[in-house]
Amino acid sequence: MDTPYCLRRASGDTDCTRLKDFCDTVFHPEPVGCLAETLIDYLSQMPKRGWFMAEERQSSEIASGLALIPWEWTLAGVRLKVAEMGLVGISSVLIRLG
Repeated sequence: MDTPYCLRRASGDTDCTRLKDFCDTVFHPEPVGCLAETLIDYLSQMPKRGWFMAEERQSSEIASGLALIPWEWTLAGVRLKVAEMGLVGISSVLIRLG
């Protein structure tokens, strides 16, 4: 399927800064970028590669982003590593259907 978007993981500090700014824009007026930055900087079990983004191929602008937030559940005495999909944002400006 040919698409104008590239789906990839965040790969470094520049991507994390871009995702923080993206969250501030998409969730405005709520300062969700501050939450994103806190998760990136202080949640040691959440690596930067836990952040995903869809970028427009031509402009490299972020069209969508999300984080997989790690959790640990215990079920019947068995520890399970799970992830919550959070801070899901979609830019209405860049999304093109069809």
